[in-house]
Amino acid sequence: MTYKTRPTAAVITNFVDSFNKDNFYDSENYLAAIKLTKAFPNNDDYKNIFIKVNFINGAFKTTIGDTFGVAKQVFEKVKNIDSRLKQGDTSLVNEIALYKVSKSKKVRNNFSFATKFCHCHKPNLFPINDKYVRNSLFDFNKNFKFSKFTKKSLLDYNIFLIVLADFRKIVDDKKIDFATIDRFLWALGRESERKKIKAK
Repeated sequence: MTYKTRPTAAVITNFVDSFNKDNFYDSENYLAAIKLTKAFPNNDDYKNIFIKVNFINGAFKTTIGDTFGVAKQVFEKVKNIDSRLKQGDTSLVNEIALYKVSKSKKVRNNFSFATKFCHCHKPNLFPINDKYVRNSLFDFNKNFKFSKFTKKSLLDYNIFLIVLADFRKIVDDKKIDFATIDRFLWALGRESERKKIKAK
């Protein structure tokens, strides 16, 4: 699979299935994070939030460090999480991402983690945005010219969603959902980086 291959629905689903079989640890961690979130869906209880923050951080290797502090801040500072998740309120991503480091004036942007936290609750409303997905979108755009953006602009979650919708147009199949497309972009980005590392 290369970025010169037209990403049809069949190509996407076949690649995701193959990736999941060959990367059992990654696929099981992903599924476990989704199932855990379903088991503890509500975010009006600190313990529920901490369980999910802790597991998602470990499963996706987001390296946010202070999971206790992040969970505490999400619980205390981010309002109406559950209703906003159901509405697909993208402003949640930045609110969850910006974490004030304890005993410091520094603010850390846990952007990738925040997209994954929201994604595990509502996969089709909140696609994952990390370097693997961004790299895949950028490299596909070199060959298929489906949108105008830079890698840096994809760090704006709303721009990212527009670009993802543009990418879906070249797939040209409304039956395939954003969660599957997002998983495809992530998996291909992950595989491509592994090949580059091996080549070095």
